[in-house]
Formats: sequence, structure tokens, C-alpha cells
Amino acid sequence: IRYQVVRPLSWGLGVSLAIGGICWALEMGMCSAVINYQQFGDDWAPFVWRYMLHSLWHAGTAMAAMLMIQNLITVRAMQMGWGRPKL
Repeated sequence: IRYQVVRPLSWGLGVSLAIGGICWALEMGMCSAVINYQQFGDDWAPFVWRYMLHSLWHAGTAMAAMLMIQNLITVRAMQMGWGRPKL
């Protein structure tokens, strides 16, 4: 279970954190521009800001938290010798 499991979990963790972080930063950075000043229009920009970015950063960070726990369990299992065949 060594690197065949740890590497994909780590990649997934990094991608999920990146997606969550980027969406969070865009949501926080565009807050006043979209809601108060409507610089990007008043139709689809508030929709994207409210429903898509917010949902994506919640989903990205939730997935990252789950993958981080799975990754920690896998690394600990490798340290303890769990999953090794016993002859």
C-alpha cells in the first residue's frame, strides 16, 4: 500500500486545497465589486459569486480534509507495518 496509495491521496489533497483556496480568495476579493458596485454585471456575476464559488470552496476544503485524514492513516499504517503480508 505504500506509494500506490499515498501519492494519489497527496495529489488529491493538493488539488482540493488549491481549488478551495482559489475559490475562497476569488469570493472574498470580489465581494464588494460584485455585490456593492456590480462591476461585473448584475445578472450572472452575482450568481457565480454566490452559488458557484461558495459551493466550490466548501466542497474543495471538505474533500481536502477527508483526504488529509486518509493520508495520515495511510502513513501511520505504513509506519506500523499494517497491510504487510505475513508468511
